[in-house]
Amino acid sequence: MMADVLHYRRLMPDDAARLIALVRACYGDSYPMALFYDEAAIASKLRDGLLVSAVAETAGGDLIGHVGTMWEYAGAPTADAMTGMIRPEYQRRGVLAQLTATVGLFYPPVLTGLQLYSVTTHTASQRNGLERGTVECGFLVPEFPSSMNAAGVINDPLGDRNPALAMYCPVQPPPARVVYTPSVYRDKLASLYERLHYPREIRTQSVPVPASVDAHTQCTSLEDPRKGVNRLVIHAMGEDWAQATQAFRQSVDASARTRGWYIDIPLHHPAAIALIERLRQEGWYFGCVLFERQQGDCLRMQYSHARIQREALQIASDTGWQWVDFVLADREATLRASR
Repeated sequence: MMADVLHYRRLMPDDAARLIALVRACYGDSYPMALFYDEAAIASKLRDGLLVSAVAETAGGDLIGHVGTMWEYAGAPTADAMTGMIRPEYQRRGVLAQLTATVGLFYPPVLTGLQLYSVTTHTASQRNGLERGTVECGFLVPEFPSSMNAAGVINDPLGDRNPALAMYCPVQPPPARVVYTPSVYRDKLASLYERLHYPREIRTQSVPVPASVDAHTQCTSLEDPRKGVNRLVIHAMGEDWAQATQAFRQSVDASARTRGWYIDIPLHHPAAIALIERLRQEGWYFGCVLFERQQGDCLRMQYSHARIQREALQIASDTGWQWVDFVLADREATLRASR
C-alpha cells in the first residue's frame, strides 16, 4: 500500500460518498461539521462551486487525502480552507503539501485570500500554512469539540473545547478600506494590517451615518449541533443593531462550557464600535479577523467559558502564542467586567 503512486485531482460531485468514507476512516463519527456526513449536501456544494476540494487517490481508486475550501456565497472574495485529512498510513509523506498546492489550481481568479482555522492539538496544519505565507489573525477558544479524534495524530483534549489558531493566507491585494474598532483593539489590528501590507484606515470614533444607509440590520443565525458553536453573521448594520442582535446575545449560557457563540461584525460600518463595546460589557471577547467579508473586514467576537489548558496547546510560532495570550487576556478582562 505504501508504494502506491498517488493521483491528485479535483473532487467531483460523484465522489461525495467516497469522501464520507474518507472522513470516517480519519475521524470516525467525531468530525465536527455535519456537512461532511451528508452525501447530498456535499454533492450540491460541489456542483454549485461553493466547495472546491482536491483529493489524493490511489491507483485502485481509494481516496486517502482531502483538502477543501468553502465559500459562503458565490463570488465571495475570500473563502475558508478546511477539512485537511490524510489516512494514517499515508501521513508524513508530503501528501498534505501536495494537496494544498493542487487545490489552488482550481480557485477562481478573483480570490483575495483564504481563512484557516488550524487545530491546536498538533502543529501540522499550522506549519503547512506558515510555509505558504499565512499570518496568524486570532484564537478561537470554542472552535472544535474536545471529542474530535483524528486517526494517526495527537488528540489529547485541551479542556472543555479544543481551540483553533485563526490564520489568513493573502492571495491578491485587496482594495483600501476604512475600519471602525474600539481603541482597545486598535494597536492589534494595526499591527496585523501592517504585517499584511493591507491599506486600512483605522478609526476609533464613530461618525454620523445617513438614515438612508443600512436602515435595518440584516443578519443570519447559523447552528451546527455537531460542532456545538452558534454563529450570527451580520451582513449589514443599521440603526436597529441592538434590537436585531439582542435575541442572539441573550442566548449565550455561561454554564455551558462545552458550547460557544460567535458574532461576525462588519468593521466598515461605524456602528461596529458601539456593538463591540456592548458585547465586551456582556462578556464577549476578541476572536479573529475575517478579511474581505460583507464588503470589507469583519471581527469575529466570541463567547465561551470553556476551560482550556494553555500549557497543552500546540502552537507553531511566537506570533501564534502572542495571539493566544492576547485573546485569553481579553477574555479575562471582559468576563471580569461582566460579572
